[in-house]
Amino acid sequence: IPTGAAGLEAYTWYLRGMAAWDEGKPQRCREAIAHLKRAAALAPHFALPQSGLAQAYQWMGLWGWARPREMEAQSRAAVQEALRMDGQSAETQAAWATHLVRFEWDWKNAEGAANRALELNPSCGLAYSMKANCALFQLRLDDALRYFEQAVQLDPLSYRTNGAVGIAYWSQRR
Repeated sequence: IPTGAAGLEAYTWYLRGMAAWDEGKPQRCREAIAHLKRAAALAPHFALPQSGLAQAYQWMGLWGWARPREMEAQSRAAVQEALRMDGQSAETQAAWATHLVRFEWDWKNAEGAANRALELNPSCGLAYSMKANCALFQLRLDDALRYFEQAVQLDPLSYRTNGAVGIAYWSQRR
């Protein structure tokens, strides 16, 4: 987290952006992008807003709220910038895992990035969620459910994660 008043303000806008993104609604996702861009402008060397932007662009493309190809390019640019700034950030590694899951369907490398995120921060709920997605897409349903449940334990208020647990239970007909 950057120091000083601008750093604190940037971190506050980052948190607002991530909270808006997590709601999973088109307008809130657009607001998230605006908040995250503001955070990035306030602290240009702060990787977390770039990671957050990658997540928001991915969500916009995933749900068809914007053109997926455009969102893929914007997601890739944001996550690559975040990795350049701080490749040792769990959030950045989780954002890379998410990009690989949502746009490239590269389960092996996505799971590797999620594992790197968890090595850096064992409490990174998004990394568990991405491991769960990788397992789900490979029909490793028990693993998927276990990882989603870990993600919910780490972030119990997340709309996205709680919805994903429902999908995991549904896929097991439970």
